[in-house]
Parts: sequence; C-alpha cells; structure tokens
Amino acid sequence: MRKKVKYGLLLLLLVVTTGCTTYLKSSDGKPIVNSSTGQNLTENILCRPTDEETIKLYEENNYDLSKLPYCVCKSKKVVEKVKIEKEEDTKEKEEVVEEVKYEEKEVDCEEFTITSGKYEGLWTSIFVKPLAWVILFFGKLTTSFGLGLIITSILIRLIAKQKKKKSTVQAERMKEIQPEMQKIEKKYANKDQKDREVMMQKSQEMMMLYKKYNVSPMAGCLPALLQLPLFIAFLDAINRVPAIFEEKFLLFHLGTTPKIGISSGN
Repeated sequence: MRKKVKYGLLLLLLVVTTGCTTYLKSSDGKPIVNSSTGQNLTENILCRPTDEETIKLYEENNYDLSKLPYCVCKSKKVVEKVKIEKEEDTKEKEEVVEEVKYEEKEVDCEEFTITSGKYEGLWTSIFVKPLAWVILFFGKLTTSFGLGLIITSILIRLIAKQKKKKSTVQAERMKEIQPEMQKIEKKYANKDQKDREVMMQKSQEMMMLYKKYNVSPMAGCLPALLQLPLFIAFLDAINRVPAIFEEKFLLFHLGTTPKIGISSGN
C-alpha cells in the first residue's frame, strides 16, 4: 500500500513540476493574439503552423519556426521561381536577357513524430507528444483533425472506463467487509492506541482481512491518479498542435474563440 501511495505522489509531482502549455508573449509581457480568431498563440508548439497570419505573428516576435517539423507533409514539392539567363547577339552589342519560369522542386519535409524536437522533460515525452501524434495520425487517416480529436477522446475514455470499472469493484468489496472491519475497530477501541504492539496486531488483522477478500485500500484512489495526467496531457497536446486550430469542422473554425465567432456572425 505504501508503494502505491509513493507512486501516486510521484505521478502528481511529475505533472506539477514539468512543463505544460506556455503562451507566446510580446516584449512587454502581453500575450500574442491572432486578431482574426481571438486565439492566444502557443509558444511551445510541437509543429509548424501553415496559416499565413499566424506565421507572420510568430516571425514578428522573433520565433524561429524553421527548427520545427511540419504537422503534416501534404506535398514534398514546391513551386520555385527560377531565373534563366539567355544570351543574344546583336550588331551593336551583346545583351543578356533574363527569363523567369516556375518549376517544381523536391524539398525535404520533416513530419512530426513522437521523437521530434528537443527533449522537454518526461511529461512531454511520455504523455504529450504521443497523444499529439495519435491526434495527427487519426486526423490524417480521416482527413479531418476534428474527427481525429473525437476518435482520440473515445480511446482515452475507453482506457479510463477500464480503470473506473476496477475501482468500482474494489469499492463494492470494501462495502462488503465493512462489518468485519467494524468488529476489528471495536476489538481495539479500548486498548492503548499509542502501544506499538497493539497497533501492529490491529494492522495485521486488517491486512489479513484485505487479503481474504482480495481488496486493495488504494485501488479506489489510484485509477483516478492515473487518469488525471492523461486528461491534462490530452488538453496540452491539443493546445500545442497548430494544425487542429487551422481546420474547419462541421462549419466551425476550430481556432476561433466563441467571442470572435459570435461577434462575426459565425
């Protein structure tokens, strides 16, 4: 039981002491907001945005996007402007005429993976990046990041449901053994509670009772402690993937705040 308490405390400590979403701020400390959507820009994004206005805001605040991978590599070809020099001879002098044409060029496109970017601590490596990758995976699979979010949400709920089921079973067993626990409490009620040997005997009888009915006193709390980081990490992963906020789902732009959406009639 003590080990489980320690594991629970370590897990909570991990969540509290490691980084979550941070927001981009200007030199005077004010959050940078996309005026067309009302969204606060995330500083520790995991992959590059593609929205032109968003990119401009990042660049104006000296944020280097080139070091980040793409959320999705839609195409590995870009169209570049190429200058071609052509020489023409005339009677008076030799002239150089420049022509411009556009051609496709193969470029490297680094797509976001679980190991992309620099190490940002256990929280990001174990929870946030894997969940971000799952959202992007289902988003690409269904061609909709809105659906990707829904599918990932369902998977998380299924995992949490299994933990909740175990917790419920343990809670029911605890109710069943309440009469026997009360008998043990009454047995030691009039004895010296400061006597170490007495308390050891009481503790041993309680442990034997738990073993008899296969009950874990911490089983009701531990699932909740395990679920909490998962839910927090899911929200963190959403906030740090720009591709989600650049998409429309069921006619709604996912990056637009309710205030901006209502005021603009959407």
